[in-house]
Amino acid sequence: GSPKDLQDAVESELDDNRRSVRMQQLRFARIAKRYREEMAVSNAAALALLERICLFRTGASSDTLESVFLGEKSERIAGSPLSRLTRAELDQKLQWLERLRLIDSRPHLDVSGNKTTMHSTHPAVRDGFLQWFGGEASVSSHVAIRDGLEQSLGDKSDALLLATENG
Repeated sequence: GSPKDLQDAVESELDDNRRSVRMQQLRFARIAKRYREEMAVSNAAALALLERICLFRTGASSDTLESVFLGEKSERIAGSPLSRLTRAELDQKLQWLERLRLIDSRPHLDVSGNKTTMHSTHPAVRDGFLQWFGGEASVSSHVAIRDGLEQSLGDKSDALLLATENG
């Protein structure tokens, strides 16, 4: 929930252990809000990228992020700052987000056995950043993710379940 909702939950919680967990959630929500506000001004493309990585519960490869969110076709769902990035700029943003410890990037083998890098977020980071991500933007992004994954999987799409939250 929002920081206000979390503050209300802290104040109304009678159990000390639960109150402690709610306080941690509130602290992180406030930190995420500050990060988000600063990134919106100083690095809008990285913020848009982080928000979209948060939509993937199990992470997304650099190739998937590129195919779904970069290019003119993606401007409506990714916004100009993100859709206008080159692959090299995307990789720089991913490295920057990893240095900030907002994402985790790990080597991975894709469904074809090719080496790739998967980028994911901790559930607390995901919750902290997605609370401000608009409903329409979220739905549009999920549809684009599903369509992009179906296209990249080709004949394999029938055999695999798509790992998006609303897809």
